[in-house]
Amino acid sequence: MTEIGTAAAEAPARAVIGGGESRRMTRRRSPHSRGYDLMLAPALLLSGLVVVLPGVLTAVAAFTNWDGLGLHAAWIGLGNFRDLFTDPVFLASLRHTFIWMGLFLTIPVFIGLVAALLLLKRGRSRTVYQIVFLIPYVLAPVVYLAALRQTPLDQVEAALVEGANGWQVYRYVYLPSIKPTLKLMWVMITIFSFLAFDYVYLLTQGGPAHATEMLSTYAYTTAFSAFEFGKAAAVGLVMSGFGLLSAFLFVWLSRKDETE
Repeated sequence: MTEIGTAAAEAPARAVIGGGESRRMTRRRSPHSRGYDLMLAPALLLSGLVVVLPGVLTAVAAFTNWDGLGLHAAWIGLGNFRDLFTDPVFLASLRHTFIWMGLFLTIPVFIGLVAALLLLKRGRSRTVYQIVFLIPYVLAPVVYLAALRQTPLDQVEAALVEGANGWQVYRYVYLPSIKPTLKLMWVMITIFSFLAFDYVYLLTQGGPAHATEMLSTYAYTTAFSAFEFGKAAAVGLVMSGFGLLSAFLFVWLSRKDETE
């Protein structure tokens, strides 16, 4: 009885000592992890120089009257933003950007889904059609096709056995399966809609009479024609704000689906 009691008394002590040793071992970093950190350092440095530093400088310039010609700039606070939201050209460019975003969130997505559903029924010729779609970089059908092919076949077969038609199979089987992909694509389309520049500038340069002005072309013209780089930086912050808003919306919807 005495030996049993002694062993029982020593067991918690051994557990505490063992737990402390395991925690100390987890805190120790292996040489391999230090090597991984060194390998990541150049990429982190490059990202900081290319992304973080220009972003910080843009955020600072948005609150100044910097003309882009020197290092002298006066702090004007929210003056650039007040000028923007009282400028009818900026408000028109904001409205045009939302229209552009609405078009890209509906028409290309619908065409991509229809093309993906048609390709899903193809056999050996599916690869040929995928290459044809990729030639003009119409990536959406291929992305949606990849998402549709991840749908479990037993669910599709069960729906067909129950007598579901094509629309019902898509509505109740395929659509819930590709919903995460759709949400991610919508967020990416929203972000790239606010960055749309090349097509508009090459075709119309925002004209005639600002009828096709976008936020990106407005910022470009403000910076390199009017030399109001501070104001152009404020436009960039507005564009970034909409991108962050769409990203937060995506994260919120994803977490909501996980809780449900």
